[in-house]
Amino acid sequence: MVSQTGCGHAIYAVRVTQASAELARAEQLDAAVKAPYEYHYAQEHLRKARTEAAEADYGDAALLAETAYHYAGRAIQLAQRVQPALTPDREESP
Repeated sequence: MVSQTGCGHAIYAVRVTQASAELARAEQLDAAVKAPYEYHYAQEHLRKARTEAAEADYGDAALLAETAYHYAGRAIQLAQRVQPALTPDREESP
């Protein structure tokens, strides 16, 4: 837990911004479908980070935002590896 509120707030602000950007990138890659565990884990940690920050618990908020950032990154990596699933419009040729 960060004992200095001003410093903790600044660290949180940087981490939540990074996590938000990474999660937005994951959304663009359809990670909610291609890497659902990692995507939703990141999304929930970011949500909880914002809740903690609203209660001025910036130390915990920063740690949660950092976790969100890392899992959003994992979601991005997995989403980039997953091939698009075959749809009824796209049939595999024999």
